[in-house]
Amino acid sequence: MGTAKPKARTVRLAYPPDANGVGVLCLDIDGKCQFYTFREMRCDIGGRGFSIHRLGQGELYHVRVGKPEDTSCECMGFLRWDHCKHVAGLKSLIKKGELPKREFQRAEVLVSPSPLAGEGGGASPTGEG
Repeated sequence: MGTAKPKARTVRLAYPPDANGVGVLCLDIDGKCQFYTFREMRCDIGGRGFSIHRLGQGELYHVRVGKPEDTSCECMGFLRWDHCKHVAGLKSLIKKGELPKREFQRAEVLVSPSPLAGEGGGASPTGEG
């Protein structure tokens, strides 16, 4: 039985991230281009976080790119092999300097009244009680 020929893979930015951080990349695998929209997300657990969605498919994955311990993807390839085309593509674009790190503002935390507030445990939303 022969060995499988490795797939030829390249990645390129089709559209760089816009003002909202949404961009499009093309993963070319053996001459077949797959387009993905992506957006960098805030990631507080290590690495850089991205959501990535293949156009024309219902697949949405959350990807982290960073040190080996800070790298992950929700796709079946990563779950099985511990590496995948999504991580490799984003990592390559970052290495080439095509995806500068996005700065995130600290989100405001909206405090809503506890669902138990009216049951003797906390103050009511009006401050009474």
